[in-house]
Amino acid sequence: AAFASASSSLSLSGATAAEAAAARLSSLRPRAPPPRPSFPSLQRQQARRRAAAPAPPSALPPPPSSADAALLANSEDSPPAAPASWLQARRTWIVLMCFVAFCACNLDRVNMAVAIMPMAAQYGWDTQTVGLVQSSFFWGYLLTQVAGGVWADRYGGKKVLGFGVVWWSIATVLTPFAAQMGLPVLLAARAMMGVGEGVAMPAMNNLLSRWVPVQERSRSLALVYSGMYSGSVLGLALSPHMIHALSWPSVFYVFGALGVVWWLVWENGAASNPAEDPLCTPEERAYVAASTPPSS
Repeated sequence: AAFASASSSLSLSGATAAEAAAARLSSLRPRAPPPRPSFPSLQRQQARRRAAAPAPPSALPPPPSSADAALLANSEDSPPAAPASWLQARRTWIVLMCFVAFCACNLDRVNMAVAIMPMAAQYGWDTQTVGLVQSSFFWGYLLTQVAGGVWADRYGGKKVLGFGVVWWSIATVLTPFAAQMGLPVLLAARAMMGVGEGVAMPAMNNLLSRWVPVQERSRSLALVYSGMYSGSVLGLALSPHMIHALSWPSVFYVFGALGVVWWLVWENGAASNPAEDPLCTPEERAYVAASTPPSS
């Protein structure tokens, strides 16, 4: 029995040693290489590595080929080119009409500064009455500054600016008749004239925000604002000669009639934005739309 137990122990230890030797031999055999990726997958891996690798600071991207340049030029992301002539553009006509409107605005405003002297002599006004007449224009002017912007956003800059010009022009023409009817009527007429001129500035800003691209707004606004000073210069220079030759009511009749003529041209030829203007070309309409912020 002892001999049998010893021989079974020897056989077990021999089997364990054989298994260990076989395991060592299998670990020494060369392993099969991993499968190589296919050619397309290898290209994709190389492309990912090139894209992930940072470019040196001095490296510049290669210039696009002629085919790429044509593709970029025709891309929808690239803004359309500006029309050839700025002077022939429809938006230029809108800016020039705003210039004339602001010129008429100050023509009708400063004529009273010259006509007030013969009017005071005719009606026997003292200095306090003269100051009251001069200030009555601003009573109405202050009332419609904010309202003009709200109306322009709701009804469009064309309608609001046209309304303002024809309103103050009619009030200017009626000024001599109001003066004959008495001081309260004259003050009311001048205040009504201020109501019309108060909407001009916000309506003009609304129009230019929809018609003029951002890169052209500085010169367009400068041109429109220069109409105010041009009107002051012309009004103060022409009014004394007109009063001397035709009497003081002539400055109100002539300057007011100019505003009515402007309104007739504006009503038949202007639009609040390029999309509503049938005379605006598709190229200019696309250029203005692409160069104007949507918030405008």
